Amino acid sequence: MLCYKKAYHRLSLLVHPDRVEQDQKKIATEKFQVLGKIHSILQDKNKRKLYDDFDEFDEEVDSSFNWMDYWRSMFKKIEMKDIENYEKEYIGSETELRDIKKSLSQY
Repeated sequence: MLCYKKAYHRLSLLVHPDRVEQDQKKIATEKFQVLGKIHSILQDKNKRKLYDDFDEFDEEVDSSFNWMDYWRSMFKKIEMKDIENYEKEYIGSETELRDIKKSLSQY
């Protein structure tokens, strides 16, 4: 289970619409949505069994699926402490400098 979670995370970073150039956003959005559907099937035992048994999964039949609940289950709740810790690590870091340079190079 952990292996495909890591693979999903790595792949989602590659196709996330916020991480690609403007001209690639439409394709990245489609890929990201497909990846989310695949991951939702893999992480749900019942959906996974249906897919394994029939080599397909019909989203239309599964009307009980709630995307908001799915995304909330994927990521931990962010608290103020998390933001403050990130801020301490980010400000003045090489990552911040790289982000600033990237942002400025777009103009």
